[in-house]
Amino acid sequence: MKYDVFVSYRRSDAFTANLVAEKLKALGYSVFFDVETLRGGVFNEQLYEVIQNCSDVVLVLPPNGLDRCVSEEDWIRKEICYAMECKKNIIPVLLAGFDWPSPMPKGMEQLKFYQAVTATSAEYFDLSIKKLATYLKSKPSVKRKLVTKLYVIAICVLMLVAIGYGSWQFMTYRVCDELTNQLSSNITVLDFIYVQTERLDEVWENYKKETFSENKKLSQEVIDSLTINRILSLRSDVEERISYLLMDSVFTKQEVLICAQYDISETDLEACLPLMKVLFTQYVDYCDFILNIIETSGPTNMNDLYVRMRIDSSYPTYTAIFYSYVSMLSAFPKYTLKTYRQHAQNMRKFNSSINMSMDEYEYASEQEWKKVRTIVDEYKIKIEKVKSEQSN
Repeated sequence: MKYDVFVSYRRSDAFTANLVAEKLKALGYSVFFDVETLRGGVFNEQLYEVIQNCSDVVLVLPPNGLDRCVSEEDWIRKEICYAMECKKNIIPVLLAGFDWPSPMPKGMEQLKFYQAVTATSAEYFDLSIKKLATYLKSKPSVKRKLVTKLYVIAICVLMLVAIGYGSWQFMTYRVCDELTNQLSSNITVLDFIYVQTERLDEVWENYKKETFSENKKLSQEVIDSLTINRILSLRSDVEERISYLLMDSVFTKQEVLICAQYDISETDLEACLPLMKVLFTQYVDYCDFILNIIETSGPTNMNDLYVRMRIDSSYPTYTAIFYSYVSMLSAFPKYTLKTYRQHAQNMRKFNSSINMSMDEYEYASEQEWKKVRTIVDEYKIKIEKVKSEQSN
């Protein structure tokens, strides 16, 4: 086969040389780009024949690209010297960092006076190729150019299909991992609020114990002041932690579609959003409620019932929400569990393993919500009883 253009290059810069060849092919030129297999042995005559029959020789020159041409056995030297002997149109393509050696290799002295193209910037590489095309003696084939374009279009279509599938797979991986990260972060915050509630519980119980102690060593005023300071410190810690909440308020269509693959509806996702902020607000309200009791009527039997109803119902509430979060995590691909375990390392109240199905976790969550309702109903009965006794 007769070629229009012969591309000569160093193996170290085969990528750029191949890119030059492909660009010229896209313009409609017939390009010979040897992949090193023909260089050497009995095949050298074939290379010389290609050079002899082509119109143009493109020489791709990386930094120090001519240094080895001092050797008569160097293939670049052989190819270019033969092209010069055949009086071929030689166009050097000078890449970034290339300088003409001084002195030039023997027999190649005139090469530096050939019209050259500078291709030192990836940004303007296509412009360099277009300039190179203007230096070629051979003419591009319109038919070949059309066929090349159709081929490129077909390849692009196939690549888009493949990329589309790959992009969806990658997007699925990314979305699941990001949501796992967000849900896991909220679980660690949920674990924190659980521990903070236990601390508030302890402060309240100590306050009652110290207030009603027969042998208390501190005055009630001091006991009140110390308790207030402890509660204010707990409330401050929680308010500061609110900034760590990561769940977004809006989900993209892609996130909703991907979650639907795992039986997680948009409603399920959106249901997670207000929970943590509600819990934080609720905790602050608990703190303010107890502070108000301390500053007014003290730990009466009625006040104690109100405080205990709030605190005791909080624990199964936290657990129910934890199960709701984990039910979604259990539906995601297994690779996301690594992200959850990383977050769960420092949790004190919740299990770091996910060993049940989505349905089992949802059932467990429902049972915890039943406990909440039972606790609240029982305290309401006790409160009504105390009210009745006081009214009598």
